[in-house]
Amino acid sequence: MAEITGGGTAFALETALDRAHDRMIRAGETEDARRAFFATLAATGLVLVLEEEPARGSDRVKPLILETGDGPLALAFDTEARMAAFLEGGAPMAVIEGRDLGALLSAAGLGLALNIEVAPSAIILPVDAMDWIAGIAPAAAEVNAGRIAGLRAPVGAAQTLLDALAGQLAALAGHAEEAFLVQAAYADGSEALLLALTGVAPGARDEVSRSIAAALALAGLSEGVLDLAFPDGGDPLLGRLRETGFSLSIPTPRRLPGAAPGGDPAKPPRLI
Repeated sequence: MAEITGGGTAFALETALDRAHDRMIRAGETEDARRAFFATLAATGLVLVLEEEPARGSDRVKPLILETGDGPLALAFDTEARMAAFLEGGAPMAVIEGRDLGALLSAAGLGLALNIEVAPSAIILPVDAMDWIAGIAPAAAEVNAGRIAGLRAPVGAAQTLLDALAGQLAALAGHAEEAFLVQAAYADGSEALLLALTGVAPGARDEVSRSIAAALALAGLSEGVLDLAFPDGGDPLLGRLRETGFSLSIPTPRRLPGAAPGGDPAKPPRLI
């Protein structure tokens, strides 16, 4: 990975991606630090610069392609302000979760120029990095609430897990209302950590499950480390979760132009 410093300009660490990139560099790009950076990248909503405005109602987007010595690269930023600063103005754009963007760029044979010249997290990610992100797409285990025999406060939740969840929950802003982490005991005698999310539309639950599982995998956590539930508003489980569970923060959704593709986690855009 090649770091771009913007001509020696010193930038403040303003975003989660900045901080994850800084930790990776300071750690000498160890495997754990690289995984943490990619986990943050996968959970971040990235502003992809487009060549043209997408047709109204279309989920197809045409990224602006930079032809470079590192191969063809799409151009993206982790905030609209950074995009505007680099381009010295606005441009057609789509906001796409990093995990989905990685899969799209991998399929198209494109790398990614991220935050170039405007942030401390400026970096060139070649297509093989996109391939790696695209390959991390397991599904989290969704449990039937009827199997749950008991709940208690979570025990032994690793900081790595909490960090991965924090990043992914930030990406769900506006698509989930509450999040609770508990230790669940099941009717068969087994136990597991359980993440319960409220307010997730039924049509988005499979995609949310995959995004959470991918974030955990990118953080180096083994499959099966976490179960997932989507209790509805009238579910008796919800009251028990609020009494027993550890509440995780879901931030207020970022205001984005209504026409920008990528606002629905169940319907990521496709490249033209």
